[in-house]
Amino acid sequence: MKAGDTHYDVLGVQPGADASSIRRAYVAKARVYHPDFHAEATAEVKAHAEAEMRLINEAWAILGSTQSRSKYDRELRNTGRITDTPSTSSRPAAATQTRPEKVSGSAPPRWLTMLPMACLALAVACFAVGMVTGIPALLAGAVGGAILGALGFVIVPAVALKRSKDGSTSGQTVSA
Repeated sequence: MKAGDTHYDVLGVQPGADASSIRRAYVAKARVYHPDFHAEATAEVKAHAEAEMRLINEAWAILGSTQSRSKYDRELRNTGRITDTPSTSSRPAAATQTRPEKVSGSAPPRWLTMLPMACLALAVACFAVGMVTGIPALLAGAVGGAILGALGFVIVPAVALKRSKDGSTSGQTVSA
């Protein structure tokens, strides 16, 4: 935190912001600076992200609690660093709200997540009908469907993980 910055400055909200706006700002900042999103970054970027995340967590620890926020606001008013508090804010909280940037492509399509379950359900149905009728082709289809379903339960999370890694860095840069 730079000299003169408040916890409100760290989260990018006005002192008069309501609790839900502060939480949204915290979550948005955490999504950008959380170390998990920078696992493969350079040491310099990791260090910057970790330092920012410490400041963000510290700000949230104070501003996320009504009691500690009230005490913090009193301290800021006593030192003349703010004149605007939740009870005296002249700006509506919605005007200060920032929305996190959506990360496109971070989740696989719904049909792809349902495909392994559909394959397994079809395999069970083929197996049941194959056992009753004695048709070997249905039993073979049941085995094939079970194998495809099992593979799907491994492949779909791998696709989601790859998409989240590719999408988590698009449009989000860590800079001073």
